[in-house]
Amino acid sequence: MTIDKLCELIGQGLDFEEVKTQIHKFMADHKLIFALSSYHNLVNNGRMPKIAGIVLGHLGLWGVGIASEEGTIKMKKIAKGGKKTLQVIMNDFKERVADKESIVISHCQNEAFALSLRKAAEAEYPGKIVKIYPTRGLCSYYAEKGGIIVGF
Repeated sequence: MTIDKLCELIGQGLDFEEVKTQIHKFMADHKLIFALSSYHNLVNNGRMPKIAGIVLGHLGLWGVGIASEEGTIKMKKIAKGGKKTLQVIMNDFKERVADKESIVISHCQNEAFALSLRKAAEAEYPGKIVKIYPTRGLCSYYAEKGGIIVGF
């Protein structure tokens, strides 16, 4: 999303300062929600107790979190399985997505869930652009296999 906006601003021929100002405004309005089905990296980085990561993983519980307005990560809910996780994400959309024109779904080797989420989002928000991309680099590391990161 951010890269697309940068390309658009640069393509308009704006000077550096104007691009910088507009991209900062765009990013301040950007929302993020993520769903993790693996906690290995959180445990390894000391962000979660080892026993909690093991229990959550073995029980098939997904951690659903958001990027807070302060720029921190905040856990929103723990959900059992993909269907409940999808409900949590859709409920978050109802709270925060109203004025957004597009939704970007990134998945880490979980295209089936990403497609289910896109289908639900398109049904709830006809006319919104919903794109799906595989995660890469650092996002793949943090999302881990099965994780989803959604920007809007």
